[in-house]
Amino acid sequence: MNPEVGSTRSVHTQKTMKTNILSDSELLDLLENDMLSSDEDFGFDSDDDIFDAEFNDSDSETDTNRSEIKIFFSLLFHMGTIKLSRIEDYWKTSVLFNIPFFRKHMSRNRFMLLLRALHFSRNTQEGELAPRNRLYKIQPIVDYFNSKMNEIYEPSKNLSIDESMVLWRGRLIFRQYIKNKRHKYGVKMYMLTEPWGLIHRIMVYSGQGQDVSEDSTHTEFVVEKLMDGLLYKGRSLFMDNFYNSVQLSRKLLSKKTYVIGTLRSNRKNNPKDVIEKKLKKGESICRYTNDGICVAKWRDKRDVLMISSEFPHEMNEITTKKKK
Repeated sequence: MNPEVGSTRSVHTQKTMKTNILSDSELLDLLENDMLSSDEDFGFDSDDDIFDAEFNDSDSETDTNRSEIKIFFSLLFHMGTIKLSRIEDYWKTSVLFNIPFFRKHMSRNRFMLLLRALHFSRNTQEGELAPRNRLYKIQPIVDYFNSKMNEIYEPSKNLSIDESMVLWRGRLIFRQYIKNKRHKYGVKMYMLTEPWGLIHRIMVYSGQGQDVSEDSTHTEFVVEKLMDGLLYKGRSLFMDNFYNSVQLSRKLLSKKTYVIGTLRSNRKNNPKDVIEKKLKKGESICRYTNDGICVAKWRDKRDVLMISSEFPHEMNEITTKKKK
């Protein structure tokens, strides 16, 4: 293993990482001039009947501060550990739901008010032009997360890039529909992850025509952006056929980064004899490019096309539990 790769810094559990991110004053600095300001910035009107009906106690009359925001984020993270159907359930006193921890540190109405007010960028004022970046309202927190993860955790040798959907059914110009995801409608995110599931970096997809460069396709741009600063260290990147291509493998191989994964048959620079070869079940075919990139096809119930710049074409027979 490359001595520069691996957990050269302290290895943290997910809970410890959350605490480190939470306790850093940089996160609260993002909120200081926004959330820790007047209610007018939140779009609340003290004369609004709906607002008064929803938050009709003293919780809506007190300004927030850094200490309270820390408690708010702590409760928010803890909800990821104890999962209930609705946020309101954490404050129920029924024997089926009774969790005193939440009521002890913050009232339900106060928590819901802060959740409703949570934002990381001011709205544009009258007469101001809206920023061209569609993600300008959340970009500071995305950049903060990526930067903080880079500080506290050194990625291992084997990494993976994949996309995930954040459920959203409201109106949004870059809302996506992906039929094979658990949440079919929502905001698509690209993620760089560890084999055991830890997310190291995220990148939000903001719509067609965004996140591209003159010399790279969209998927190449995504991979290079997520791997920025992590190249030239002998890492292996596992990706599916949405990202992989011979061209991308060459780019990364020249930067001492390997690629392994499935491949689409219509990608440019695929070897024609591999793509056109008719195989029987269990047969395989492979070709190498001049720089040692392996493109292989194996026939099971259907053709499976693969690419690897790290491993050679070898077939190992295994016995599954079903066959036993």
